[in-house]
Amino acid sequence: MKYVSESQPVTKETDLKQLLEESKKLRRNIKHKHFKNLTVEELVGEKTEFVFCEFEGCRFINCNFDNTQFTDCNFIDCDVSNVHFDNAAFQRVKMTDSKCTGIKMTRMFVGNSSFENCRMDFANFSDSGMRNTVFENCDMTSAGMYGCNFQNIKFDFCNLSESNFGRAKLDGIDISTCNIRGILMHGFELEGAIVDATQLMELSKFLGVKIK
Repeated sequence: MKYVSESQPVTKETDLKQLLEESKKLRRNIKHKHFKNLTVEELVGEKTEFVFCEFEGCRFINCNFDNTQFTDCNFIDCDVSNVHFDNAAFQRVKMTDSKCTGIKMTRMFVGNSSFENCRMDFANFSDSGMRNTVFENCDMTSAGMYGCNFQNIKFDFCNLSESNFGRAKLDGIDISTCNIRGILMHGFELEGAIVDATQLMELSKFLGVKIK
């Protein structure tokens, strides 16, 4: 899949901000752009749509992408820690080798996407809808998944320790390869979940049983 055009990468913060201003003024999406090695501060990208874009080696500081849509986009080796994506949408987005500590992704939609080798500790996905999405080899320590609606989600070799899955049903979801030490939930969320025998001791407290 071709994400970007043959034009030179966007490497200046001012150029990105200009693109956002033009997008809002003309009510058109930002398409086929390669953003490379950008450091952006205090950016407000609300209600924008990025299509077939690639973000490589970019760092976003105190930025807001609430209500923004990303379609067929790549994030590679980026830092989006504490960035707001509330009520946003990721459709066919791939995020790889990126730092997402404390990222805010509440009440958003994530579909046909993947997160690989990402640091996502304290990420907040609460009340989001996720479908056909993979989390692979991600550190999701203390992540918030409260109230998420999962459909065909995979967690492969992720650190889910002390993460909150309250009211997020895990029916059909395989977490057998993940670290679930201190995971938080009520208990009913586990119905239909696929776990490893070695995880039963950790999960027994939610099932009301004691294992000798």
